[in-house]
Amino acid sequence: MHAFDVLGDPRRRRILELLADGEQTSGAITDVLRAEFAISQPAVSQHLRVLRDSGFTSVRAEGARRFYTVEPAALSEVDAWLDRFRRFWDQRLDALGTELARGKRAARPATGGEPTRPAASGTDADQIDPSARGA
Repeated sequence: MHAFDVLGDPRRRRILELLADGEQTSGAITDVLRAEFAISQPAVSQHLRVLRDSGFTSVRAEGARRFYTVEPAALSEVDAWLDRFRRFWDQRLDALGTELARGKRAARPATGGEPTRPAASGTDADQIDPSARGA
């Protein structure tokens, strides 16, 4: 199965997102997918099997529990395919970085100090002079 066929399913992508945070038990993965996608435990097991058989995950047994983890080598196929398109967003990210730097320079006052900020709520500027109340 091609990598994008595997990743085309939102449930399998979600499993990989969960595993990106670290090793997870099949039970923990099932709990999340049942809550988010309203699918059965056997359906989750089938998605885990597809990920395992396609090389995206590996599993280790510890007693009756199964621990799944991401296999980064399978993601290299996806990365290689995306590499042809990086130039499209790299240019935009470079341009964004330039604009952010310009904005920071423009926000600096001419004296080189910190930019001025409005007075915070509760400061003296917000309080009424007691003599103005007729006290």
